[in-house]
Amino acid sequence: MIELYSPSEIRAAEIFAMENGVSEIELMRRAAEGILQALPKTDGAIGILCGKGNNAGDGYALAHLLSLNGRTAILYRFSEKLTPAAAHYYELCKTDGVPERVSLEDNPFPDCSLLVDCLFGTGFHGEVASPFREVIEAANESRLPIVAADIPSGLSAESGLGTVAIRAVKNVAIGGYKYGHFLGRARDLCGELTVCDIGLAPLSDAAVVEDSDLYSLLAPRPHHCHKGTYGTVTLLGGSLPYSGAPRLSALAAASLRSGCGIARLALPACIANAALPYLLEGTLCPMPCRDGRLIYDEEALETAFQGAASGAIGMGMGRSDDNAEILRWVLENLSIPLVIDADGLNTLAEMDLSILSKTKCNVVLTPHPKEFSRLSGIPMNEVLAHPVASARSFAAEHGCTVLLKGTSTVVADGTDVLFVSRGSGGMATAGSGDVLSGVIAALLAWSQEDLLLTVAAGAHICGIAGEIAAERVGTISQVASDTVSAIPDAILAIAGNIHTT
Repeated sequence: MIELYSPSEIRAAEIFAMENGVSEIELMRRAAEGILQALPKTDGAIGILCGKGNNAGDGYALAHLLSLNGRTAILYRFSEKLTPAAAHYYELCKTDGVPERVSLEDNPFPDCSLLVDCLFGTGFHGEVASPFREVIEAANESRLPIVAADIPSGLSAESGLGTVAIRAVKNVAIGGYKYGHFLGRARDLCGELTVCDIGLAPLSDAAVVEDSDLYSLLAPRPHHCHKGTYGTVTLLGGSLPYSGAPRLSALAAASLRSGCGIARLALPACIANAALPYLLEGTLCPMPCRDGRLIYDEEALETAFQGAASGAIGMGMGRSDDNAEILRWVLENLSIPLVIDADGLNTLAEMDLSILSKTKCNVVLTPHPKEFSRLSGIPMNEVLAHPVASARSFAAEHGCTVLLKGTSTVVADGTDVLFVSRGSGGMATAGSGDVLSGVIAALLAWSQEDLLLTVAAGAHICGIAGEIAAERVGTISQVASDTVSAIPDAILAIAGNIHTT
């Protein structure tokens, strides 16, 4: 796994280092050396965009090192506010005779073949104001390659969000990767990610999932096994307005493709016939319904979940007065891993959430930010600004696992946090969440030893399947069933990376 840190965790590690004899000037020198080593080869001058604070100081230290190495640097200085360490390196730059500019002209970077972004550090939040907005826009419009020091200026290191931000070809994360390197707009703006070790020892309980972390989950299966070995999944959802036979059948297919033994699709009887042509390997459990929607029927629910090792509920259910009774019965009577998605989440948001801490189910909630805001009561802007803290606190309070969807998926159980940074823009389409629920429920049917990792593995598999699908059909034409079709290839790709390294 790749360890991740919040900006405050990195800052705490810096303070600890300085309290134990490492000066801020030395930390800045180490950062500059790391940036220098990461710079691509170039024949022209290197323009260094300096703002304020220690991020600017990294730029001044870099300019000093470039000068010592006989390379040409040009300082673009847009603030006179300097920390003591930054002032130290700025004075060295003046001694070295590094040329300096304090404004942009019609042709702002005439002699530069590369830019280094040292405008803002990881403490930045909010919106970019003048003159920095114009500097960022000019740098992006120059079409010169840009290397970002720590994180592209304009992005929050907490959320990866920012309206105006540097578009880098390479990002040198100083001291360790931050949340913002994987969230929000980061994948579109960071470019190639690399880390610069400056000798810090930050503490973290968050990490990005890699293929190698799924070794035990995707190990080759023994010959001595049968369908019961890998469990039955019950997928409960659907309604006439969201008849979604292909969608719900894709869920069943996704479940079987993800390794469960039996996928049971429980949906309103009035749309059962529409689903039959799509169910070749899955089993069908028609449920009582009224006006095209599921109704509460205890006996039917017992039948639907009989022998199930895991379940998923909510996909395509629509709104109904019976939904709350159905969900309450499931939570009060089952003791299996249970994925709650879509209208299951909307239903839960209107219920007393204390039921989550009372249930015997291992509950997994899979909301997108708006659903999570509705469920948690946390304002949407706060969820987007602090997705890790929001998911972690809710999971801790209610004793569940939260999978918060986004550019990178955040999976939290109240203590630890896993990021999944795979997927394609083409997955932003109807049904993708339904496929994800099916995959997670399938994995949970036969792998519950590490529930947090198993849930994250479902998102990781779907993400890679989405990437493969995008290569086949393109992100514009990609639909959820394309992701389902690519699940076997995704699992083969992940397993191949694991077992050949």
